[in-house]
Amino acid sequence: MSKKQPGFYLYTGDWKKDPAVTACSPATRGIWLDLLCAMHDGDSGGTLSGTMEQLARIGRCSPAELAAALDELSTTGAAEVAYPSVTGNADVRPCNGIVTVTNRRMAREAKTRELTRNRVKKHRERANGEPVTQDVTPEYMPSSLSLSPSTSSSDTTTTTTHARSVTSGVTECVTWWNRFVPREQQCPPEGTPDIDRTYSNLVNASPPLAQDEILGAIENYRLALALPNSQAHPHTLGMFLRREIIRKYLPGTFNIANYDRSRFQNGRNRDGPPDESPEEIQARLKAKGIL
Repeated sequence: MSKKQPGFYLYTGDWKKDPAVTACSPATRGIWLDLLCAMHDGDSGGTLSGTMEQLARIGRCSPAELAAALDELSTTGAAEVAYPSVTGNADVRPCNGIVTVTNRRMAREAKTRELTRNRVKKHRERANGEPVTQDVTPEYMPSSLSLSPSTSSSDTTTTTTHARSVTSGVTECVTWWNRFVPREQQCPPEGTPDIDRTYSNLVNASPPLAQDEILGAIENYRLALALPNSQAHPHTLGMFLRREIIRKYLPGTFNIANYDRSRFQNGRNRDGPPDESPEEIQARLKAKGIL
């Protein structure tokens, strides 16, 4: 199994602009943030379950404060709160049973990561002509840096292993990239210094990107380019691996509807109805065999 990421992205703009979160009191927002941290640390796919007393300890508050916060989160729609059902009681409220709190975004991203992981596995099986037996979601973690002027043998081994991991990761990215981009955007099989540098920045970031996330972003870029009316910009791999670009294509963030130019066109050249939803656009693209 791959190691869990040491942190998660807090989209500050979404946090401050979300009307459901903004409608909550400061106390509720503080408790909610503690619960989000616990969801990440537990690697539970955006859900957290426990008794009111257990969740109160996790939220670092009293059971009464937790009950008020959950009611507020549920009322505003900031979170999904499932209380245990009580037979014969129409007004369901917390009791001694298990309460489940869900963050929809985390749950959605966990599902997307699982789908991407399966897609990466199938892609590798097709490329290699054999089933994948090793872990299909390796993570390349930054090596430890010693402040001592001397270098021990263990430090040398760690650095060498990390360099080898980065090299194999770059090679795999290049292989995926060269399969669909035009010839002028292709790069040497061994990569380039620019690709090595931008890739290393991604896997050494805090939090780092896992290899399956990077490959998932490359696959999403392929889908965006394949649109009949694509407005995805042409990139070299070195440019694409820059954080400000690749983050738009990461699983859980990428929305293919944003790259369909026909969605924003008027008149006869439009490739679909005037007011298509993102779901309708995706259904249309699937029908055409693009997705």
